[in-house]
Amino acid sequence: MPNLVLDASFLVRALTDGNSEACARLKTIFNKKNKVFSSPILPLEVANALRFSLTDSNVAKAIFAEFLELPIKVINLNDQQKKKIIDISYKTKTTVYDTSYHVLAKSQGATFLTCDVDYYKKAETLGDIELLR
Repeated sequence: MPNLVLDASFLVRALTDGNSEACARLKTIFNKKNKVFSSPILPLEVANALRFSLTDSNVAKAIFAEFLELPIKVINLNDQQKKKIIDISYKTKTTVYDTSYHVLAKSQGATFLTCDVDYYKKAETLGDIELLR
């Protein structure tokens, strides 16, 4: 049973682009016995991405409501893991937010699913990450 960590870029693409690789993958993630995790910042990042990518607030609210129904277990990182996040973000020249999902994935023995090409290019050498379009 694979463990997965999802970020906002993956979920927003999956929920707003029915023709995307991310959408197809999302449909299978919850049909299987995967353990799906994410960070406590995920709802705010999804809401923010919807706010700035969609012009219709009613559509954004409907998609956000759909997101909130997904069975994603939120996991808090401990202080040692938080320190690791900032260290890795400096080494990879990435945001603390993006790096936090990756550190969470590694701590859970999971694969980090993202649609963030820039982050992927900078952090793929860390392993445990998959880029979807």
